[in-house]
Parts: sequence; C-alpha cells; structure tokens
Amino acid sequence: LARQGLNVAIMSRSREKLEKVEEEIRSKYNRDVRVIPVDFSEGQSVYDDIQAEISDLDIAILVNNVGTGTGNDLFFGQVDPLQHRKVIELNCQSMIQMTHLVLPKMLEKKKGIIVNIASVVNLFPLPLSNVYSASKIFVLYFSTALQTEYKSKGIIVQCNSPGYVATQLIGLKKATWWAVDPVAYGRSSVATIGLQHHTNGCLYHVIQAFIYKSLLGQKTSIIIMQVWGKFKQNWTK
Repeated sequence: LARQGLNVAIMSRSREKLEKVEEEIRSKYNRDVRVIPVDFSEGQSVYDDIQAEISDLDIAILVNNVGTGTGNDLFFGQVDPLQHRKVIELNCQSMIQMTHLVLPKMLEKKKGIIVNIASVVNLFPLPLSNVYSASKIFVLYFSTALQTEYKSKGIIVQCNSPGYVATQLIGLKKATWWAVDPVAYGRSSVATIGLQHHTNGCLYHVIQAFIYKSLLGQKTSIIIMQVWGKFKQNWTK
C-alpha cells in the first residue's frame, strides 16, 4: 500500500517490530507511518486506545489481519479453553471492532475499503484446528454480508482467503513449493482489491483452493484427519 503512495498506520504487539517496519517504509517509499502498539488479545479495553490513536486519521483502507491458532493440532478437548477464547477474540472480535471504528467516517465520505484476511481453510472444516477453521468461515460470511449491506454506499469489502505464506508464523523464512513469498503475495493480493469480493490473493492459492474444493470436496477433512493422525502422539485414548 505504501508503494502505491498511501500513508499507513500499523498495529502489532511489538513496538520494536513496528519500528523496523516503519523505518523500512519511510526509507523505501517516503511515506508517513503511524505506529500503534496494541495487544488485541486484551479484549475490549484496547479499542478505546485505538480510537484515540486513529481519530485524526482519514482511513481509506482498513486491513484486518489479526489472527492466531490453537497450535499443535490437538483434539478440541486437549486445548485450553482460554486459547479457544483467544482465537475468537483475535480472529473474529478484532475484525468486528476495528470495522466499527472506521466505518462511520467511510460512510460520511461515501467511500472506503475494508479487507478482511481469512484462510483457505474456510473451504472445509479442519479437524484438529476446528475453532480456527470455524473462525475463518466467520470472516468470509461477515465480509460477504457486510459487502451486500454497504455496496450501494460506496464501501468495498473484500475477504482474502490465502493458503500458506512463508512467514515466521508457520516457521518459514523463505518461500517453498507450498508457501509463497510474502512480498510477492502482498503485491498480488492488493491488485485484486476492487476486482473481487472474495479472493485467494494469488494464482498459486487459487489452484490450491480449486484442489481442496473441486477435486477433494467433502473428503478434504477426512483426508487431513487421516494423514495428520499418523503423526500425532498426544491424543487421548
């Protein structure tokens, strides 16, 4: 977005990481950057602080990319209920609350873009990550309904459902045959804004989604359970 000439406000838990990104954006693209450290897992209390931080900004594009999983691919009953609550807080509630914060000004101007990041796993129920995959279908349904509500008012709402991207979140520092480069993915994904209300972001992920949906279909969840099940050692008996 900065490469396209936009100033940006960035939010994350780590001020140190935010400042590194700020420096990179300023040096490469000479754009203004607002750094807002925030831990979305703290719940409702953080949104008053965010509102104060962004009240003077004219936000044209909101990208909701906060998210987490349960980790370790465990059975539902093996996961700490607090972790499930955290998944809902980060993957769903943060998106709703941030949309509440920016939508009023967008409606006043009769224009604005909201991009919600989901996952290709919203195509099928994902065993051993059930709450995570359910949260991602929530993102898709919320985005689709919101687009229907506000399309006539000049608001574009897009749901982005990527496959694997090579980031530290999945333990990869560089692209592989199954995880795309994050910079390349970002450029491809941004190019779809305004063209598609639901996208996988890049051609490779479109192919992945086609395989999951059209070739494997309803068997996807069963196949995943069978394959992953061979490598699990912590299941309850």
